[in-house]
Amino acid sequence: MDILMPKRSKSTKTRKSTTKMMVPVERHLPIIPQLATIPGYTIQVGKSLSQANSKLYRQGMNYHCRVKLAQPNAASSSNRYSVYTLPTDHRTMGALKMAREIYNQAVKDELEIRPSVKSPWTDFIITLCEFSDVDLWDPLINEGQLSQWSVKTATSKEGQSVRGISDDYAVSEVTANDGNQKKFSLVDATQANYWNVFTEYTNFLLNRADPDSSQEIAAYENASPVLTELEELADKGDKPPYAWNWNQYAIAAATAISRAFTVQLRGVLAHDSVPTDFLKVIDVEAPLGMIFITSISNMSSSNPEVIVEVKSGDYKGVKAERLYKHDKLLGF
Repeated sequence: MDILMPKRSKSTKTRKSTTKMMVPVERHLPIIPQLATIPGYTIQVGKSLSQANSKLYRQGMNYHCRVKLAQPNAASSSNRYSVYTLPTDHRTMGALKMAREIYNQAVKDELEIRPSVKSPWTDFIITLCEFSDVDLWDPLINEGQLSQWSVKTATSKEGQSVRGISDDYAVSEVTANDGNQKKFSLVDATQANYWNVFTEYTNFLLNRADPDSSQEIAAYENASPVLTELEELADKGDKPPYAWNWNQYAIAAATAISRAFTVQLRGVLAHDSVPTDFLKVIDVEAPLGMIFITSISNMSSSNPEVIVEVKSGDYKGVKAERLYKHDKLLGF
């Protein structure tokens, strides 16, 4: 009689959960102007993300965002919102990176001697400008701030609109040769304690060797006597298809001006009953996390009209790339 041995059951391997844990991050940033009397403001995405999430989001990133209307089909509103960012071109990025390198060089010796002086929230922050000139472009003298709705507060049980707060958002500064502290700015300063990062980068470029002064060597000069297009190669392409001295042409004044702070129009948001007539959302890349908004009329300082949605990604839950190389000594 055959004895039937019980079959061994196959061990069932425990399946590992493939569900990713949700990164606790708030990416929707409703924006209100600090001053309702100025039809425009600058949004600092890193600063607003820091306030919304109670963690440090650095300025020196290229943030990927979607700018949209809070009420896209509100036909009763005739306001329009032009959306600008810094250009993502070679020279803008070069100016920002050079400013960071100057900052690194200035603080390196101190940190090597006393590395403990660096605080946990140290960041390299460039300011827009010195704000005393009220005739500047509207976004430069007005800040777009994070808006939230606080429910059942001590002063209003139904709730009230509140703004984000930062305990500190200090602009970076280093000591110049004359002993004065100087900050880094994007716009020509009206005071002596600012460095315009674009002006300084232009000075650096213009102080390099002029390519026009180098001796020309004809291409394939000794290769073959039958070549007849050497004059074509020498006479054309002698200058670049852009302004080497970084000048631009002022349309209104019909004159050449030195390029400094420049922004790029990314689109115009507008309300309309027919969604296809105007843009309702605009996707942007925002170097330094700066988004500039101008409108044809003043905006509400209590009800957000524009919302910035930062796209999901690997940088603390949002999509952003570094603008600067990581510095081991600084730690960022």
